[in-house]
Amino acid sequence: MNINEMSNEYLMRYLICEKREIKTHQSTIKQIEDELNKRFDNGTLVEGKEEEK
Repeated sequence: MNINEMSNEYLMRYLICEKREIKTHQSTIKQIEDELNKRFDNGTLVEGKEEEK
């Protein structure tokens, strides 16, 4: 279904869902960037914590 074919109610719900998804992706990107920044040591990317077995 195209956006111009959606009812007003469906269009509003779709907008809310898309905004939530974008917010989730932005949060994930921020977490990844923060973790990568923690792993840089003098300009070199080093491995993070070893996973416990």
